Amino acid sequence: MVAERAAEMATESVVRQLWNGKEVSDDLYEAAFSEIMAGDADDAVVAALLSLLMARDAEARALPLLVTAMRQVMRPFVAHDDVIDNCGTGGDGKGSFNISTAAALLGAAMGMKVVKHGNRAVSSRAGSADVLEKLGGNIEADAAVMQKSLKECGFCFLWAQMYHGAMKHVAAVRRALAVRTIFNMAGPLANPAQNKIALMGVFDDRWRATMAYTFKRLGGKKIWVVHGDGYDEIVSHAPTQVTVLHEDGALTEECIEPSALGIKNSVSSDLGGGSGDENARLMEEVLQGRNSSLASAVALNGAAMAVVSGHHDDLAIAFDHAQQTLHEGTALQVLHRYCHISHE
Repeated sequence: MVAERAAEMATESVVRQLWNGKEVSDDLYEAAFSEIMAGDADDAVVAALLSLLMARDAEARALPLLVTAMRQVMRPFVAHDDVIDNCGTGGDGKGSFNISTAAALLGAAMGMKVVKHGNRAVSSRAGSADVLEKLGGNIEADAAVMQKSLKECGFCFLWAQMYHGAMKHVAAVRRALAVRTIFNMAGPLANPAQNKIALMGVFDDRWRATMAYTFKRLGGKKIWVVHGDGYDEIVSHAPTQVTVLHEDGALTEECIEPSALGIKNSVSSDLGGGSGDENARLMEEVLQGRNSSLASAVALNGAAMAVVSGHHDDLAIAFDHAQQTLHEGTALQVLHRYCHISHE
């Protein structure tokens, strides 16, 4: 009974300590996050915790502990170490097109094995799950079907709600807050495949190094963490800052200049998106090579995936390959094949 009471009070204890400006121990964070994952925490207390973590600048400290708690209760997806994900944090408030989803399909068409982890929209208008569903994909396909999709077309989609059932306990709170929280950062780090390679976008440039370090701490090997002009993507209209985690464990800083790759006259409005239906229409245009304004950004992100995964050594060469793949329509074929397999 004493142990139950201690676990029952963990989330409230974290809230009180954060409110009072005190440092929270790892053990207490672990107990609180385990309580949340079990559905034992009151929604009001969870909302207070998420808000205080942000207000007290404590999210970076708590992040690896939250991801560990999520991994302990998630449904795993077995995959080889060479798979890659390009899930971003969201929360940038831009309402942009689903660049990372398009880039994931492009990456598969370029020869990578992409395990795309995603969800429905929380603070945006259309999440990866929304747009893939509108395009005809069965986002509820089970793991065996997604294993087949990964093998046959190099792409599969893992809907977060299926693999992170415990997240239902915070869904209402996240919808009510309607702003980014620590769960935005945790999502890209909690792919059920536990991928060792990633391209990851962050909503705030200050999070690049933290996400790269946390990915490394959680067993990751290679990652590019990117932020471009307020977007959690590599953008085509402005420089994108990159934190690189190398295979030897070193972290370095780089910058992607679109002009150096021959991209000119691109503007931020090129990246605009809309509802799930609108983004699905744009997705088909991009994957057919018919939307040049969006295609440059998608190709940039696909090229970065190719470099971080070791398929190319040079970003300019990878970018040319990505553009050619879009023009050939191969990425659209990957989408169609995934949608077909997902209904088997």
